[in-house]
Amino acid sequence: YYNRHDAMLIRKAFRYRLYPIADQEQIFAQNFGQTRFLYNFFLAERKAFYEAHKTEKKKGLTYKDNANALKKLKENPQYAWLKIGHSQVLQQSLIDLDKAYQNYFSKRARFPKFHKKNDKQSARYMQYVFVGENWIDFPKIGKVNAVIHRPCEGKMKNVTVTKTKSGRYFASVQVEVIDRFYPSSRECCNCHYVLPELKLSVREWDCPVCGTHHDRDHNAAKNIENEAKTRAGIAQSYAGGEDVSPVLKSWQPS
Repeated sequence: YYNRHDAMLIRKAFRYRLYPIADQEQIFAQNFGQTRFLYNFFLAERKAFYEAHKTEKKKGLTYKDNANALKKLKENPQYAWLKIGHSQVLQQSLIDLDKAYQNYFSKRARFPKFHKKNDKQSARYMQYVFVGENWIDFPKIGKVNAVIHRPCEGKMKNVTVTKTKSGRYFASVQVEVIDRFYPSSRECCNCHYVLPELKLSVREWDCPVCGTHHDRDHNAAKNIENEAKTRAGIAQSYAGGEDVSPVLKSWQPS
């Protein structure tokens, strides 16, 4: 495995127009609503916690605090509708909120604002999304008709679906342009977070985003296997077939 001299990863996005049918629009609307609700709910929680504890050592809530609270929230019958959505879509709203706070404290952005229903809607999907010749397959939604004007080349990292104020749907597929210095040891095989550095002497580590505990070599082996399957699937998918290759279709990140 490559342990040192890992090259910086380059990411780029492919933007495709989506044409969901009525049932798919309804599921997207549910995902948008869940994402917006959780972002606003935990923004309010963070603001309230700060007001109540601003003179104490722990002044604010973290992503981990919010993630733990989300688990309890889903157990509450009042919020049972949150279980309908894909768990990673829900988690992404918490990650977005945490990034908004980090950008604010780094003076790169203003303080986070509540999201409104009449603004542009979005939801991010981290796994089990596959791009075909004229469709994109989403978890719990199925194949959505799409205009694939150019092949989606690279290792897929996430797909953000947006609905504009005018009612048009788009999918932004973010991929990595990987060279031979693929950071297999430093990338979490569960959520794909990449550590800035990992000393060779460190044999185990915990992902700071999803909390997964990794054995360095086992994690690297999973990443290399997934990378090989992804590349093989993309190549076969755009070779002229009507369906995504069995290799890509069966790929499920650990």
